[in-house]
Amino acid sequence: MALAAAPLAGFVARFQLQQAGLAIPVLRRIQFPHVSTASPLSTSIAIFAGVSSLIRDVWESVLRAVPKKKTSHMKKRHRQMAGKALKDVTALNRCSACGRAKRAHVLCPYCVQAVKNFFKGGSKETTVAVETAETAETAKKADV
Repeated sequence: MALAAAPLAGFVARFQLQQAGLAIPVLRRIQFPHVSTASPLSTSIAIFAGVSSLIRDVWESVLRAVPKKKTSHMKKRHRQMAGKALKDVTALNRCSACGRAKRAHVLCPYCVQAVKNFFKGGSKETTVAVETAETAETAKKADV
């Protein structure tokens, strides 16, 4: 029996109150629950009882959190495809080059495509469109 209690002695010593602390008269009058200096084995049982009840309470709450039935494929798809509405874009401006509507602080997609085609050696229509946009811009600057 002494061999079985020896490994628990270090563990129990951590949780026991220090005897020096009980020398103060105020602390001698206070009753500490679950702590008795009579037997280290009884103290360890009290500690394990408190821990086991805590684990039992946590385990019950984990078991209650489990769904009762499997979610059907249809309900999963409804949840995934539900109306996640797109927000309206209110920050719109006019492109200074071509005059079309574009998002603020974003390059005009039409002008970007025209420039890409121009550098790729694209069709004459796109190069003409870029040139007309440039001439329109220079004409606006000349009028001002």
